Amino acid sequence: MTGDSGADEGTAAPSPIGYLADAPVTDPADDRFRRQPFAHRIADTIADRPDPTSLVVGLYGKWGEGKTTVLNFIEDRLEGNENVVCVRFNPWLYQSDSQLLLSFFETLASAVERSLASTSETVGKWLRTLGAALGTVSVGIGIINATPGSALQSLGESLSSVDVQEKRKTLEKLLKDAGKRILIMIDDIDRLDDGEIATVFKLVKLAADFDHTAYILAFDQQVVAKALAKRYSDTDSSGTSFIEKIVQVPLELPPADQGELQSMTLQAMTAVLTLAGIELDDADVNRFSTGFGRHLGPYIGTPRMAKRVANAIEFVVPLVAGEVNVTDMLLVETFRVLFPTVYRKLPAKKDALLGKAFDYGLNGAQDLVRAELEPLFEGLDSKDADHVKGLLRELFPRIERLYSNYHYGQESIPGWHAAQRICAPDYFDRCFSYGIPIGDLADAELRSFLEHLHEQSEEEAAGALDTLFELSTPKRVVEKLRPLEATFDPATSRALVFAIADRSDVIPDLLAGPMSGITSPFEQAAMHIANVVAHMPSDQRPAVLRRIIESSASLAFASDVLRWSRILSGDDVAPEARSLTPEEITELEVALADRIAVAAGESPFFLSMPRYAPSLYYAWMGGAGRTPVEDHLTALCTGNLENALALVRAFMPTAWSMETGMPVGSQVERNTYDSIAGLMDPQVITDTFAAAFPSAAAETILEDTSSLGAEERIALRWALVHRVAQAQTVTTTTEDDTDEVPSSS
Repeated sequence: MTGDSGADEGTAAPSPIGYLADAPVTDPADDRFRRQPFAHRIADTIADRPDPTSLVVGLYGKWGEGKTTVLNFIEDRLEGNENVVCVRFNPWLYQSDSQLLLSFFETLASAVERSLASTSETVGKWLRTLGAALGTVSVGIGIINATPGSALQSLGESLSSVDVQEKRKTLEKLLKDAGKRILIMIDDIDRLDDGEIATVFKLVKLAADFDHTAYILAFDQQVVAKALAKRYSDTDSSGTSFIEKIVQVPLELPPADQGELQSMTLQAMTAVLTLAGIELDDADVNRFSTGFGRHLGPYIGTPRMAKRVANAIEFVVPLVAGEVNVTDMLLVETFRVLFPTVYRKLPAKKDALLGKAFDYGLNGAQDLVRAELEPLFEGLDSKDADHVKGLLRELFPRIERLYSNYHYGQESIPGWHAAQRICAPDYFDRCFSYGIPIGDLADAELRSFLEHLHEQSEEEAAGALDTLFELSTPKRVVEKLRPLEATFDPATSRALVFAIADRSDVIPDLLAGPMSGITSPFEQAAMHIANVVAHMPSDQRPAVLRRIIESSASLAFASDVLRWSRILSGDDVAPEARSLTPEEITELEVALADRIAVAAGESPFFLSMPRYAPSLYYAWMGGAGRTPVEDHLTALCTGNLENALALVRAFMPTAWSMETGMPVGSQVERNTYDSIAGLMDPQVITDTFAAAFPSAAAETILEDTSSLGAEERIALRWALVHRVAQAQTVTTTTEDDTDEVPSSS
């Protein structure tokens, strides 16, 4: 993609703000579509025509194909010809039939006065009078039904003394004697409404029978034929027949060269990228060439369409540079201009285009995705649908499995994310919002934050992280950081993990369902730190983790970081890939236990942070042994119903409604009991409950507890589980003792 930017049918320079002006070409040097020879042939034919009778030439072409450029070249060709007077008339400038008629004859009169001798003033006045007459009649009875005779008759005294035929002959003789021919070029007819189009053709029919006059009517034949058909019949053929009665020489505008149109578009895109300082690597160039060349380029059929594509790119690239994959953006914006109806449907099909259904192992996932995408192709013919599907397959590789045996799994997403591709979930919305969606974080902001971290003090780095949190959310910042874990240098890694740890108390730990432990920003941030540290030099890891464990803003966060670091050093990890040695883990566990012991002495975790109480108590035990934890909990719960209930509640699992996805009430389960029993003697809790609720000490536990209060139900459930556990313990012990007794021989 190299070269200069182009404009309209030629290579006119961009406007001051860089956009390609929607203006026809006037300079032959800009005639990149070879319109000039065609225009010169028309001009020479009219100028050299020996027949004095009027001639109407129809110049047919679609909007934006270059009809006005051809008229410019015709006028330029005839400028030095003294025998032809060129008159440009644009009916689109006038708001009513009467204005159109008056202005047409005013234009014609002015041309006559400029080109003929002294008597032309009289003829010019007569032409203006005729225009006024027709304009007045058009208001009352409509020009469609008017003729010069009926118009003059209806005006009575205003033109009663005027001999129309005599004036016509006078004009024709003046033109003949002067050797002049008047050429009237009417442009933009296809921009008018149906009634105005009919008025223009009636006008030409009325005025075209002057000798030594010629007309060139430039319009889209299909548009005008439909408009005339609405006025005179109900079929397009009737409109075409009406045109054929007026136009004597129909000429189709030569189509613009397809290769030149694509080249013009690519040159404009290249100019935009150069101005923005963007370079595409070979892979992106190849991907763009495939998508554009196969599926989009063939639809750029007019110079105007090429300009619209180039201007769309000019507008969008500065807004999203550095925030999305530029190749994807070029393709998407071109697609938007060429297939606007399909484009507008794409955002609603995000999940299907990203192939999310393929991640759940659902039977018939392909059929589900295919059905979801089917509305995108409604109203398209088979050729257009094939090109749209082809481009979508280039942009969204995961839907390739709908059309071939090639599958892209989740393992491809990190690479797409790193490349800022539209097929990565984080970047899809950006390609349709022309910027950063609310709540998202600009890649530029994140890059700036990371680039300056190593220069800042720990306090400054934490403040910079606060700024990112304010620009988006802690959740989004963590999501943006996760894919980059293996890319940081040691200095950046150290500064980053300290900043996150120092602000860990403001990172939300969202309860969002049974998988909240993995989807929570709090958990994700802890995993992130463990992974970043794992990529640091091995001799730096223990000190960095100790600093986090001893001084992170959230004690629970410090515990989570160590838990994930332990996982990265587990037996199922290859020895050379483990983050920490067993000795280093032990030292860090002791450091964490020391901090937990101090915090526990200040406030029981089951009261101050019940959600984290189980993990903190076990972390404490992991670094200091069972004795200090058991002593601590025994002292708090012996005879203290409030503490005993709070401890049990902290260990009760959260149940989730399958219908609403919201947390619902749970009860004491065996794992609740076993978890507490792993830290202390469960008999302490049993005795405390029995003292407060005699029903918990009864020989038979009530089966129906619906009439009891919530606290007593917990106590009864605990007592029941305790009795089952104790019975199992006795049974197991007896069996073990029996096994030890030798059988008699």
